[in-house]
Amino acid sequence: MNDPETLGSTSPEAAIENDDNNNECACDHCMHAPVSAQPPTSKKTKKQKKRYEPPQPDANTFTTQQEFLDSLHPISIDDVDGNSRKCPICWKPYDEAADAGFDNSEEPVKLRCDHVFGNKCLKDTFAIPDISNLYLRPLTFSSASRGNTLGQSLRTYSTKHEENFKGDTETFSKMLVDSYRPSKGKQLFGDYWWPIIQDLQHNGRNVKSVTFLDNAVLIDVKSMKAKDPYFQYSSYVPIQPIALTPSSSNMDMTLSQNVPNYSPVPTPQLYHPSQASYMATFGLSSAGLSGLPPATVSPLLHMQNATQFPHTNTFSFAQPHIPSPALEQLVAAASETLTTWKDTLAQQKTQLDKLIATKNKVKGDSGTQPLPEIKKEQLMADQMAQNAASQIANQKRMREIQERMRLEFVEVLVPELVRVYTIFQAECNASTKDPTAIQAAAAVEPPHLIHSSITVHTKDLKNTSYEVASLDREAEMYGFGSDGDEHVADMLTVIITRVICTSCCRINEDDKIMEAPSMLWWRNDGNTPDDCPICHKILFKGGNRKYRPVPMVSEDEEMSDGI
Repeated sequence: MNDPETLGSTSPEAAIENDDNNNECACDHCMHAPVSAQPPTSKKTKKQKKRYEPPQPDANTFTTQQEFLDSLHPISIDDVDGNSRKCPICWKPYDEAADAGFDNSEEPVKLRCDHVFGNKCLKDTFAIPDISNLYLRPLTFSSASRGNTLGQSLRTYSTKHEENFKGDTETFSKMLVDSYRPSKGKQLFGDYWWPIIQDLQHNGRNVKSVTFLDNAVLIDVKSMKAKDPYFQYSSYVPIQPIALTPSSSNMDMTLSQNVPNYSPVPTPQLYHPSQASYMATFGLSSAGLSGLPPATVSPLLHMQNATQFPHTNTFSFAQPHIPSPALEQLVAAASETLTTWKDTLAQQKTQLDKLIATKNKVKGDSGTQPLPEIKKEQLMADQMAQNAASQIANQKRMREIQERMRLEFVEVLVPELVRVYTIFQAECNASTKDPTAIQAAAAVEPPHLIHSSITVHTKDLKNTSYEVASLDREAEMYGFGSDGDEHVADMLTVIITRVICTSCCRINEDDKIMEAPSMLWWRNDGNTPDDCPICHKILFKGGNRKYRPVPMVSEDEEMSDGI
């Protein structure tokens, strides 16, 4: 028998050494191979986690949402586990009666994923979104209507100032200008129309026309096309001359000697006089450039005239040109104004240059002697005065911009006021009663404004029904429902911005005649789920989820994943 003390006396280092000796190979290669100081260690590989894969449809997934809703049939409560007899959504027991005044009794419904929910909670959770409609009505002039309110305001101002202006256009232009005065707009247009006009003033878009409706205002915006100057590069950017290096001069001279005289280089169209000096260097011969300033003569021509090669004929880039005094003056004037972008940037002072100059001015000429306190105060006062003057100039510029925008807005809105007033006068004249039978409208509440935008494609120019983004949230802000009924249509005023599509449609005409919309419709903005609330298994297709096809996995990859 082995002695335990003898076996226990072996140290770990000795045991490792004995194992190494027992595992040694007797070949020459292993006998003479260098032995490492430490035993080899196995490389630990970190097991990579699988990327998250979203739930995917399978054989138990319904094709449509309606098919899934039709399959929700209650089951017996005896088939439900005793610990799961409450709806996981509302926690209402399945065998409990409805509460007083509420229809909230639940019956168990088992999904294909074996989870059980209440039938009413499932129908409410996975209900198909409703479509809301908002019908837009044209402006009417009956008693106490919004059109009558605007017509009465226009007639009051026109009657009061009919001797001062000529025509309705001039009268209503003055009316809009007067409305900018403090507390004057509400007196001229009333509580309902003045907030609308104020909102139109701050539209900030390139408005083409405005149309008033009974419960909406339509703003047609000019389409920004590719030929507009906003999308074009400036055609007055000068082209600078090409600087020739000594390494390329030999190649240029050889090229100039082999170009025949009967093939002049075509010159592109000039867009700016400053390009004349550049094009003239290649369009004139050296004889024609004798009277021009040295800056306008190409270095290539200087080098060509100064270098003579034997047995070669020198050709210019173009036909001999007869010098013209007018052309010489034009080129000379252009060359004087020709500057590079570096010179332009060097001449302009940046904010950093101003700060450095101010800092050097404070330090003084020596840069080390501090300025007296009086001089520092004077410099600070000058700086504050300069900042105040700059602020005043900015405010003046902003007022000028606002004034220009007001004038542009007046030009756009006046034709619509004239149209409304003309229809109002016709309604008054057509009445069998006295023209004053259309009484002044009663006090109309301020409008509840909501905004919407429409992008019309050229193929849909004749449509009057448009799908817009959901207006439910805007309606709920004012405490109205989202059912789009007549009550909501009466209480809301929609500011509609309509523009013709330019991204995928081609506009052949500048002006497109489109009728005013008659209806806006939208889908419920609530996202309906398409998966089980517990296991998130896909219940039906066609929801908001974008399914990604499951990649095919080879057998080798499956084996590697299982290891």
